[in-house]
Parts: sequence; structure tokens; C-alpha cells
Amino acid sequence: QVDHILTNEYTPPSCVTMLTHGICVSKDATCEKVSHPLNNYREKKRYLERKRRLEESKAKKAEAAAEAKAAAAGAEKKDAPDSE
Repeated sequence: QVDHILTNEYTPPSCVTMLTHGICVSKDATCEKVSHPLNNYREKKRYLERKRRLEESKAKKAEAAAEAKAAAAGAEKKDAPDSE
């Protein structure tokens, strides 16, 4: 019996079963969309991945804007006549 338990993979019980037994560990807004804890995990993982990509995109845009601003300032300095 122990060998059978150790060699097979098992998924957690459904959300309804976990709620019935009082062992649900994270009741949140995502729970309303899913019926199984693994789907809850996958949904949160997708959300965090989208959030990370959005933040990276914003950081890249800000970096590009800063570089463009620095390049424009450098070009203005080059074109300006010397006051000496």
C-alpha cells in the first residue's frame, strides 16, 4: 500500500470538498472563477506573469524615454554656440 501511495501522483480535492472539510487555505476572489485548487493556482500564476510583463514593458518604455531625453539634451549642447 505504501509503495502504491509513493509511486502515484495525486491531485488535491476540489474546492467544494475542501470547504466541506474546513481545510480551504486561501478563499479569495479567484475562488469564484475556479472549482479546483490547481485551477486557482494556475489562474494566479497567469495573473502574476501578466503583471510582471506589464511592469517590464513600462520599465523599458521609461528607460527608452530617458535615453531619448538624454540624447536630445546632448544634441542641444553640441549645437549650442560657446559663450567664451
